Amino acid sequence: MTRNMKHVTRNILQERSNGNRQNKFLLCDTCYVIHEQRGSTLILTVLVMATMLTSMYIMANISVRGIRQIFASVSGEQALLAADAALEHGLWAHLREQGTVNGNCDQTPAEYEAFALSGSLSDMSVKHCRSTLMTNPSDIILVPDDQSTAAREDLKEIYVTDPTNPDGPSNYSEVTFAWQAGSGNVKVCLWSVPDCDTGPWLANFLQSSQSLPTTVLLNTADDRYVIWLAGGPTGYTVMLSAEDESGNGKGLPAEVVTVKGYGQDPNVTRLLDVKIRH
Repeated sequence: MTRNMKHVTRNILQERSNGNRQNKFLLCDTCYVIHEQRGSTLILTVLVMATMLTSMYIMANISVRGIRQIFASVSGEQALLAADAALEHGLWAHLREQGTVNGNCDQTPAEYEAFALSGSLSDMSVKHCRSTLMTNPSDIILVPDDQSTAAREDLKEIYVTDPTNPDGPSNYSEVTFAWQAGSGNVKVCLWSVPDCDTGPWLANFLQSSQSLPTTVLLNTADDRYVIWLAGGPTGYTVMLSAEDESGNGKGLPAEVVTVKGYGQDPNVTRLLDVKIRH
């Protein structure tokens, strides 16, 4: 509620009271009449302004978001083209056995082979690398065998060698098997053993829900091995982790080689990869 003072320069102030006209004479040079008013106009004005500002903010936000999406789409297409070029270069290096330009995704941090493009893609960062190892640790999942297929889904062999030099030492010092689910049989034998299922073995043990992690040392003269895994009737999941000769964690050799190509600008990154069996 506000009070408004009105300046009145009258010598006589008249007012009506009870329907009868009564004259009151006030001798003064200056008089003030006080009127009481409620502040509804101010509140309504504030609400209108708040609504207008909110609408302006929403429209501006929608406009900026649309501009960003358009820009990201254009940048994404360019980054995708750059990643495709990087992948093509990486595949060429792998298939032609150009080891010096393969890059190495398995290192920490990864080692990339970078090159530049011309034309409208000249501002793109283009690089590729190759991975020959599993992640460390890595889960191996075996499911019950499907009799309708020729392959055995409940069996798996892992060849512990150096992917870049299969005839040389693997440079692994140990591998640890940590049970995750189901039950299974683990056998580790030398590379020279014709059938790791029948032995002889460096290790041969069963794992189930009561099993603690088991570590097998890999320190023979030949230093190349085969890991043979067989799942039980409900399947088998085991987590494998390995160390190299220096005691550093190192993923076991993967069944496939993965070539990765990256295209990147300051705002967008695109990755393409392809897997190739040895």
